[in-house]
Amino acid sequence: YVHARYERGNTIFRVRQNNSSLRSSCCGSREVIKRGVIERTFRAVPVGSRSIFIQIAVHRVECLKCGCVRQVKIPFASPRRSYTKSFERYALELSRHMTIQDV
Repeated sequence: YVHARYERGNTIFRVRQNNSSLRSSCCGSREVIKRGVIERTFRAVPVGSRSIFIQIAVHRVECLKCGCVRQVKIPFASPRRSYTKSFERYALELSRHMTIQDV
């Protein structure tokens, strides 16, 4: 956790990934070289009526063992998704009680 911002009824949490947790997405090796950063924003479960977003700088790393260059895995989100795993479960639970349009 770095800080929180409040904009237009939304809460945006800025988090930072620990450098010691950087691993290759291909083979899981810790022997990696940083090859850039990309900002990503994920939608999280709302708190009350406030929408929650998580911003994180996702590192691209090159693995020295397998040569793969990819973004590191984000533990709270599935690959190629713009929402957290908890938000996915929340939306699925709401869809059991409401129409998709209401969700």
